[in-house]
Amino acid sequence: MIGFTPCPAIFKSITGMIVRTVSKREGTMKRTIVLTCVVLLAVVALCAAAGCGSSSSSQAGVYVFKSDPKQTITLTSNGKFTVVQSGAKTSGIWKVSGDKLTLTPSEKGLQPLTVTIKNGTITDPNGGTWTKK
Repeated sequence: MIGFTPCPAIFKSITGMIVRTVSKREGTMKRTIVLTCVVLLAVVALCAAAGCGSSSSSQAGVYVFKSDPKQTITLTSNGKFTVVQSGAKTSGIWKVSGDKLTLTPSEKGLQPLTVTIKNGTITDPNGGTWTKK
């Protein structure tokens, strides 16, 4: 078996190259992580400014009919609704686009209804108003 004794200068040079390579990679990784965080924060900020997700968070709640408080529209944050009118219940899914709220009943034969929703008030096509509790 032949022994190998590395020259101290070569060993130091190789060790230095390895350390520089690792440092470069760590620096690149750090820059990549920072850049990714900045991009994610920008996306979140743009989404918040554009109102992404506002339908479930800000519009959800119970709305009471002005003329008869026993009549209600409940919008849940998971996109489902329940309307109680004259003791009858209708349910389905809802979505908001601008100031338009569309209620799509799950019962067959019932058509979607689009109403106006603004400042905690729903206005139906007949002019009736429902106020958020």
